Amino acid sequence: MRRTLPKPRSGTNGKKPGLGGEILDAFEAQLQAIAQAPLRYRIRFSDVRRANLKRFPYGIFFFLHGEVVVVLGVLHHKRDSRAVFERRRHSAPTPWRND
Repeated sequence: MRRTLPKPRSGTNGKKPGLGGEILDAFEAQLQAIAQAPLRYRIRFSDVRRANLKRFPYGIFFFLHGEVVVVLGVLHHKRDSRAVFERRRHSAPTPWRND
């Protein structure tokens, strides 16, 4: 799987030291859960599913292209998810690959 993870914002660590790392750990754990059982997550729009991070108000939006999980975005629960759905409408089902 190829992916680029953003560095935690300095404001996140300012609230609680190490919080940014905990969010990234939760993100990685949720990606593993998605990889193991992607169909357990409810469809939100068309074929786009959302998996919520444990302990944090973020969701990973993804769809399946055959057996490949394609992540469209990670959003805070208060953010408008329509942009993710629009991204899906205009995206070609190109799977992420190991480099």
